[in-house]
Amino acid sequence: MTERGLLRALCWDPGHRIAIDAQDQMLVIGSARAGEHVVGSRGELPLPASARQMCAIVPGQPLLLAALVADDLLVIHPASTVVWLLTDLHAQVIGAVVPADPAHVAAARQLLAHLGVTLADLQSHSGPSLPTLAEYLPQVIAAAGPGARRTYGTYWNRMAAAWGERPLDAIAASDIEAMQRQIAATARSRRNSRSGRHAGEHVIAAARAIYNRAIADGLIDAAASTAHRVVKPRRLPSTRRALTPDELEEINLSARTSGNDVLLDALLLRLHAETACRRGGALGLRLADLDTDRGLVRLTEKGATLRWQPISLDLAAHLYEHARFRGAVLPTDRLLRYRNGRVITSRRYDHLWKRIGEQLPWVAAQGISTHWLRHTTLTWVERHFGYGVARAYAGHTDSTGPATTTYIKADLQAVAAALSALTGQPHPLAAVDRASRP
Repeated sequence: MTERGLLRALCWDPGHRIAIDAQDQMLVIGSARAGEHVVGSRGELPLPASARQMCAIVPGQPLLLAALVADDLLVIHPASTVVWLLTDLHAQVIGAVVPADPAHVAAARQLLAHLGVTLADLQSHSGPSLPTLAEYLPQVIAAAGPGARRTYGTYWNRMAAAWGERPLDAIAASDIEAMQRQIAATARSRRNSRSGRHAGEHVIAAARAIYNRAIADGLIDAAASTAHRVVKPRRLPSTRRALTPDELEEINLSARTSGNDVLLDALLLRLHAETACRRGGALGLRLADLDTDRGLVRLTEKGATLRWQPISLDLAAHLYEHARFRGAVLPTDRLLRYRNGRVITSRRYDHLWKRIGEQLPWVAAQGISTHWLRHTTLTWVERHFGYGVARAYAGHTDSTGPATTTYIKADLQAVAAALSALTGQPHPLAAVDRASRP
């Protein structure tokens, strides 16, 4: 945003450091020696996205700026504040019984003149009508990522069937909460279910995804979102834990002695135990993602994050032989395949753990899955090599965290050293002399 006249009145030159704070549906900007933001070289002021969302500032709508020179402050009001300021003026226009405050009326008239709006405009303009949920939902689905479509698709269909003919502003918070309780009560019981708690949470998240898109498109104000008025149920602590060596050995033995493709199952378990990757990372592996000489695989996981993860040379060789023997030729061909050459899907994991659970009742009782291997490996790395290396091993280095994480980042060589200790096999990157590196 640029408003040079007010900046001159405040004596805020380019490079002037400022702090931005959201208070009571308005932005308050003041001078601050250690401010995070600065006035731009052309006199522009930054308006961070988080602050805009808190104050319901949307693109295309006017803003009201007020410079408090004596206090060295600049106050920014969003368009929604206009409605609040014009309450007394509306009462006067429609002849309401409530007497209008002359000072408020004068301030409102000045505001109207500044915005270029007349009283006739206020009386004749009824505002655009909002689309119905059935009309708007295709836009939401088209803008959503594959993960959101997979997670929320079922709930969006339920909402379209129940409220499809209603405009977005005609869906009440009680409607969303009623659907949440209904779906939670009828949720299918699974190994990791929590009495439908997660299904109910997904209902609210799916509704919020619709209204977040409507807010971003400028159809409604952030304060008008009914989905955000429904409180999400508190997330319960995860029951996952690190497996003991004996438990891990039992699981591996069960996988290697049952099923119709024990080589594939043993390879899957070893891949997850060495890399601590998620199922999506393993399923997405291609021939081009395997570096057999340096013992690396390139993992693409949730959030489209990319990272090179060390693996033992033994596992790298087995992965390459597996892929070549089962039909992977081109660099873009997937690595993990059935014996007939078809690419495996997540169903292979489901069948694997169902079979192991039938042989080991404690696996079925605790709902153990592939993600428990991630917990097991990362717990071992953290205990023996510290938090920084475990964070890098998990691929969490691109996420925000405590300030300390800025100074304890681990490199690829540190992760390779942890892998070498975990597997008991030497790794080429772990043997690099760090003093010789530039």
